[in-house]
Amino acid sequence: MSEELDLTIEEPVWWLKAIGARYFTTRTWHETRDRILEERGEKCEFCGLEGGFYTVHHVTYDRVAEELDEDLIVLCWACHNLVHRPTSRAAKFWLVELSKRKEWSKTAIRQATADLNPDVSYTEVFAGGDLDE
Repeated sequence: MSEELDLTIEEPVWWLKAIGARYFTTRTWHETRDRILEERGEKCEFCGLEGGFYTVHHVTYDRVAEELDEDLIVLCWACHNLVHRPTSRAAKFWLVELSKRKEWSKTAIRQATADLNPDVSYTEVFAGGDLDE
């Protein structure tokens, strides 16, 4: 790692507030992000959306600043919002939109979202909504 940052992670919320903002402004992160986008293309690896603005999301924060490629996933903004704000109206709207696609069954969406963010109970997110079985 070229920039000197204390990357000791005690919990993700602390990390995001204390060092996340600084790390995401470093040359190291920008080079990593640009390389991942160039290698994988500008297509959401969750929903398949092409043509838009993409972010490179950390699947794990265990190796921040020393990320392995498998620690990162390219997401469109809607899917990134789904990860970080799963109970928001925008996330619920996006889940309903995904459910309208032929390739996305309600069961597949439940499983895929659980894989995307295992800390969130998407069953609760879906409860009472358009994705109920």
